[in-house]
Amino acid sequence: MPKSKRATGPARAQSPSAKSAKAPNAIKQAQSSANLARLLQDRSRPNTLSAADLRHNSAEILSRVALGGERLILTRNRKAVAALVPLSDYEALKKTVKK
Repeated sequence: MPKSKRATGPARAQSPSAKSAKAPNAIKQAQSSANLARLLQDRSRPNTLSAADLRHNSAEILSRVALGGERLILTRNRKAVAALVPLSDYEALKKTVKK
């Protein structure tokens, strides 16, 4: 059984499409950010976000809550299950409950 031959010439240059392989990810991330912004601006569901949206956009959502002070209600199967609030709101709530 003959062995397969390998090319021994100079290394192949990467094609332009191989160099821009990360571009589709950047496009997907931009589209995802646009979708997230659209979801958060939808007034029929004020400050409501599904668990799936949180899973796909967690870094951006956490930044918006932590740095932007947004308060979000998280849903699962269209039912509210949790709230995501800035740490300062949580600390204030803890002080109020202890009194």
